[in-house]
Amino acid sequence: MKIKLLILSFLMSFASANAQWTSDTTMNTSVRDSSILSPLMASMNDGSTYICWFEYGPTSNLDLHMQLLNPDGYKQWAPEGIIVSNLPQNSAIFRYDMKVDNDENAIVAFQDERTGTLQIIAYKIDKNGISIWGNGVTLIDSLSTGGLAPVVGITGHNDVVIAWNADSGSSKWIAAHRISASGVVQWNNPFQMKDTVGTLKYSRPRLLPWGSDGIQMMFVEENGSFPGVTSTLYTQKINDAGIAFYTSPIKVSTKTIPYFIFPEAIPDTSGGFYVSFNSSNPVNTSLNDVYVQHVDSSGNLWSTTGTEAANSTINHKLSSGACFIRSSGEFWVLLQVLDGGQGSSGVSVQKFDASGNVLLGPDALSIIAIDPVYYLPYTINDVLDGVIFSCSYGPFGNQHIIAMKVDYSGNISWPGMMTGLCSVNSNKDDVSSGLFVNDNLVFVWQDDRFGSGVFAQNINAAGVTGVLTGTSDTDIMIQSSLFPNPSDSPTIYFSSRNDGEKLITVSDLRGKEILKKKIYPNENSFSLSNLKNIAAGIYLISIRSEKNSEILRWIK
Repeated sequence: MKIKLLILSFLMSFASANAQWTSDTTMNTSVRDSSILSPLMASMNDGSTYICWFEYGPTSNLDLHMQLLNPDGYKQWAPEGIIVSNLPQNSAIFRYDMKVDNDENAIVAFQDERTGTLQIIAYKIDKNGISIWGNGVTLIDSLSTGGLAPVVGITGHNDVVIAWNADSGSSKWIAAHRISASGVVQWNNPFQMKDTVGTLKYSRPRLLPWGSDGIQMMFVEENGSFPGVTSTLYTQKINDAGIAFYTSPIKVSTKTIPYFIFPEAIPDTSGGFYVSFNSSNPVNTSLNDVYVQHVDSSGNLWSTTGTEAANSTINHKLSSGACFIRSSGEFWVLLQVLDGGQGSSGVSVQKFDASGNVLLGPDALSIIAIDPVYYLPYTINDVLDGVIFSCSYGPFGNQHIIAMKVDYSGNISWPGMMTGLCSVNSNKDDVSSGLFVNDNLVFVWQDDRFGSGVFAQNINAAGVTGVLTGTSDTDIMIQSSLFPNPSDSPTIYFSSRNDGEKLITVSDLRGKEILKKKIYPNENSFSLSNLKNIAAGIYLISIRSEKNSEILRWIK
C-alpha cells in the first residue's frame, strides 16, 4: 500500500504540473474570480475553449474580457484574460453572442456606446489574443435608433454575418450585415427583415450557414403590444449579396412561443435545422409545453405545428437544451418537468427520428422525478455513445451542478447515476457546455462563491472529472456519489471502481455513529431514507472496502 501511495502522489504531482483541470469539484477551474457578468463560451476543434465575460474596469466601465483554455485547462493568456474592449458601455448588459469561425478565431458581437448610442460591434480574436479587426467593426442601420442582442453566423467561405434587433419608435425589425474575413463590411446597406406596413415586428434572430456561402435565419414575428404579444417562428435564407431566397418567409410552426423565449436552431447534416421551443399544451392551455420541429433544406416541415415532446396534461414542460446525433440522424431534447404549481421539478429526455416520431415514449423518459429539491437542466451533448446532460439543483445560495449520461437507448450509463461537476454551495447561472472532443467535455458557468466569478470543469464519457492519468489502478479514484445533496434522504451511489463488499458508517461531526451498514457486491446504491428524521446538520459518510476507503459529506 505504501508503494501505491507513492505512485498516487507522483501521478497527482505529474497531473498538477501538466494540466489545470481538477477532479476536486469543491474547487473547479477558476477562469476569473472577479465581479464578472454574462459569461459565454465557444469551443475549437482541438478542445480548446474561448470564454468571454464583462467586468467592471478601473473607471467603473463594463469592459469585455476574454480567456482561452487549452484542452488541458491551462489559461493561454494573462491570468485576468485580455481586454477585448474598454470603450464606453451602457450600465446594463444585453444579450450578445460568440462563435468560432472556420479558422478557429473567436468572433464576438455585442453592443456599446462608443458612438453615443447603442450600436452593434464585432471583434475577431485569434488564438494569441490579438484583435484581427482592431477596435472592432461597427455595424449601423441608418434607419434605426440603435441595436440590441446581436447573433453571429459563419458562412462556408468564412465571412461573418451579424444580425440584431433594430427599432425606430414603434417599428421593430431585424438588421443584418456581412463582414469579410479581413473585417470589411460587404453590403452597402444592411439586410432588413421588416414589415413595410408596420403592424408586425421582427426580432430574436438565429443564424446558420446555408449552402456554400449563404446564411439561414430563424426569427420571430411579433404581433400586438406587450404583454399581449403573439410570437411566431419563421425562417428565411439570405444569399451572399444580401438578397432573400424565399419569396415569403416560411412559418416554422403555427404554435406560438412566449415573449421572453429565445429558441436555438440546431443544424442537421443536410442543409436543414431542428428547433425545440416552449408553447402551450394543446389540451390544457394553462400549462407550458414543448414542441420540436424540423425544417429541411427545401423548407419542408414535419407538420404545421411540429411534434409534442411529451403529452402530459398535468405537468409543465420547458425546453432546456437539444442536440443532433450525426451517427443516427436522431434529435434529442432535454426537458424540465414541473408540477402544476411550478415549485418542484425533475428532468426528462425525448428523442425523435428523422420523420418526427417520438422514440422514448409518448410522455418522454423521466430521468429525475419531480422533486422539491428543484432541478434545472441546462445542456445536452452527444458523446458518441450516448448523451451527457447537466443540471443544477438545490435552494438559493446552495446550488450544485451535476452531469448524467444516457446511452442512445435511454439507459443510465454511469454506475453512480451522476457525477458532480460543482459541489460548492453557491448560486449558479449561465451554465453552458462546449464540443465533446478527445473524450473531454467542458462546462462553464457563473458562480457567486467568492462574489461573482466564472468557473469551468471538464468530464469524460465515463463520468470522470479532472486529468486522466491513464492508470487502471482501482486505488487511484473511487468516486462514489451522494445525490441529491443537500437533502433529508439522499442515496449513495457506489462507483464500479469499488464494487466489492463495503461497510458504510454515518457519523455526526463529533464522531457519534448514527448508522452502520454492510453493503454486498451486487448492491450499487443505498438509500438513507431511514435517517430522514434525524436532526439537520452536516454528517460524514465513511465507505470502506478491503482495499479502498472514502468519505462523503452529507448536508441534511
